[in-house]
Amino acid sequence: MTVQHDLLTQNIELFIRKFYRFKLLKGILMAVLLLCSALLFFSAIEFFAYLPPSIRMVIFYLFIGLSLYILVFYLAIPLYRLFRYRKQMSDLDAAILIGRHFSEQVNDKLLNTLQLKEKIKLQPENDLLVEAIKQRTAQLSLFQFSHAVKNNDLVKLFRWVAIPLMLVLVIWAVFPDFVEKPASRIVDYKTVYQKPLPYEVTLLTTKLEVVQHDDFIFKLEVTGDEIPTDFYVETEGLRYQMETTDLIRRTYLFKKVAASIDFVIVGGDYRSQRMTLEVRPKPLLLSYKTELDFPSYTGRVNETVRDLTFLSVPEGSALNWTFSVKDTDSLLVSLDSTKFIVTAEKGEWFFTHRILKSTRCQTTTGN
Repeated sequence: MTVQHDLLTQNIELFIRKFYRFKLLKGILMAVLLLCSALLFFSAIEFFAYLPPSIRMVIFYLFIGLSLYILVFYLAIPLYRLFRYRKQMSDLDAAILIGRHFSEQVNDKLLNTLQLKEKIKLQPENDLLVEAIKQRTAQLSLFQFSHAVKNNDLVKLFRWVAIPLMLVLVIWAVFPDFVEKPASRIVDYKTVYQKPLPYEVTLLTTKLEVVQHDDFIFKLEVTGDEIPTDFYVETEGLRYQMETTDLIRRTYLFKKVAASIDFVIVGGDYRSQRMTLEVRPKPLLLSYKTELDFPSYTGRVNETVRDLTFLSVPEGSALNWTFSVKDTDSLLVSLDSTKFIVTAEKGEWFFTHRILKSTRCQTTTGN
């Protein structure tokens, strides 16, 4: 009985191992089927539609989620169960599955035999029970339980898998842009990609900076066979029409800009990437003082005056200016046609010049 018992156990074990190997192979085929189908589906949509970033983001994370689901449930779990197949399915569970396949010949015989073997452990001296187990085991040894796992099912599934797989391979070989370019745009979902148009838009204004409360002019040029009549600046959900300066140029005046503005340019099917007009604070000259160092021949005592726009001093006097500024990175002093860069020390700006003739003085702040 021991030899027959071992043969029966090995027969069941072969079935269990083949069962989980079948599950793994089926999972691999399903993974290929789903991934190839999803790749073709999403690539086709993006290839023709040039979807906006928000929708491409949804597709990207949807594909990542699908890939993780497939990795876990179609590959990782079946592989884990295959390596630990003896702990995944008991002989009794296997007997139920085998009985369903060999419904007429085996039916519940295998399950009953295994149950009898459990009883014999409690009644080892029961000769009738031992003889019944021997007879049933001998009858069941005629069947190869692993045949209960039908490989034909894998062949049928492979035919379905072959369709999208061959499509992907053929398209990739003949027209790789159909897959590669949409896929790269989906991965780079934050970038706005413009669908090829019968005209080309060139943004002439590249430095998007303006001093606070100043006006700013944005310019573009459009060339091609079919040029849209109107272009717009779109910001905060509103559209403002650009001015047509000639056949190919458009301009828009941002008036007295107080804060940074996010905007896009729209015209026909064209839509630019989001741009930001940065506002820099206006540099201010708050106040200044002038120390008047008179020549010794005048006998005059040196003086300090503040915020005067006109000074009358003897020839040869040295004027020492100290400027107080705000939001300023640079300061120029123009004496007639000559310009001098003023240096800063410890937060104050100093400039010294000796006056030898009547001179027009002007200051310019910048940031």
